[in-house]
Amino acid sequence: MLSDAERRVLAQHCHGHAVAACEDCRRDFKFTELGVDIVGRRYYFCPSCRLDLVDHLRLHVLNCRSIAASLEERVERSQQLIKDSDRSSPRKARNGRGVISSAVCRPGRIGLPRRNFR
Repeated sequence: MLSDAERRVLAQHCHGHAVAACEDCRRDFKFTELGVDIVGRRYYFCPSCRLDLVDHLRLHVLNCRSIAASLEERVERSQQLIKDSDRSSPRKARNGRGVISSAVCRPGRIGLPRRNFR
């Protein structure tokens, strides 16, 4: 059975192309075309011969160019945000707006919940 993260990645990035191939039937399947038997608790099998394709799906997640491209784009965006925040942090510190979250530094709160002792 696939994890929630694996299912989410396949549904989000691989909906338009084949994600698994049945070697017995010699057919390729999109994620939405795979068999699911909820009563028998079997998931992601070939609809024709019922061969389990979960391992094929996991290999696809590791080797898919679409997922890799999306991941690279996300890493680049994160690196750019880090660079931008590094450039703006000295200016924020001069203005008196530190990096520490205001939720942690509220008056009467030093990162720990307030306890009433009676």
